[in-house]
Amino acid sequence: MSAAAPDYAQEIQRSAREILARTASTEGLLERLRAEDVSRGAWDAAAQAGWFRLLSGEAAGGLGAGPAELAALFREIGRHLAAGPWVDTVVAAGLLRDHADLGPDTALIGYLPEPGAVVEFAAVADVLVVRGPDSIGLARGALAMPLKSFDLAGRPAQVDLTGATVEAVVEGAEAERVAVAIARLARVARSGELAGLAAAALDMSVRYAGERVQFDRPIGAFQAVQHRIAEMAVTRTAVDSALAAIVTLAASEGTDAEQAALYEYAAGEARTVVLSALQVHGGIGFSAEHPLHAYIKRVLRLQAVAGEGEPLLDLGGRLLAG
Repeated sequence: MSAAAPDYAQEIQRSAREILARTASTEGLLERLRAEDVSRGAWDAAAQAGWFRLLSGEAAGGLGAGPAELAALFREIGRHLAAGPWVDTVVAAGLLRDHADLGPDTALIGYLPEPGAVVEFAAVADVLVVRGPDSIGLARGALAMPLKSFDLAGRPAQVDLTGATVEAVVEGAEAERVAVAIARLARVARSGELAGLAAAALDMSVRYAGERVQFDRPIGAFQAVQHRIAEMAVTRTAVDSALAAIVTLAASEGTDAEQAALYEYAAGEARTVVLSALQVHGGIGFSAEHPLHAYIKRVLRLQAVAGEGEPLLDLGGRLLAG
């Protein structure tokens, strides 16, 4: 996993914010999420900007970036709640483009890490990448069955490989190396998205507290609301700190247990920020017609995929004891 110049991550984040503000604006967010499975405007702009080759090597026309740049990109994807198979296409396909032609950059990629796994956007994917016992390949003829989801920005599907053919792209030790890299960098990406969700919820709350008037005063003038927002800011910083640690572990080949535990922590803290935003908004975020509603559902979905590692307190105790 390569490391780019320190300011490259900031440059990517600025660029991503500009692109997504134009193509996946939070104005009309709910209408966008309900109208299309994938935020197509953002997706096409992302392909043009080279996001889907962010992790690919120069020989594959990529940028050769690393975990810090990946986290910066996904922070903005989370902030704008852009829908699409971002993790699978940026991470899994990005790493595999060094080994095979996966088609145009605009292709929607799904990644199946194990048989029977639920894959986001598999039903609309152009290419399905499958990890086997000793290889990673491209599946043809797989059946994807859409599942119901409360997350407006997700489209899960159950993948059935019965009758499908899988053409190996990488095999043996190299396949294992790529699979491990995909898992670690996918966790970086999702952690970045969590940080973006928390940042968006805090921004929405500050804005709402300045606009909502009760007793002839903005509610932000009341001490209880000020304390709530201050606590949200501190907790959001905790999410950012966990993300920074996850990035460091990914860059230094830290253990999966450590990274997974930090992800669980980041997901829990991001949930706290988003649910606190619900309190600031006086419960209006429960309404399916309010944008905060979509952020709540997304953070709950991302927290649900956090349970793959050792619990944070258990890990901390084991490391201290050892």
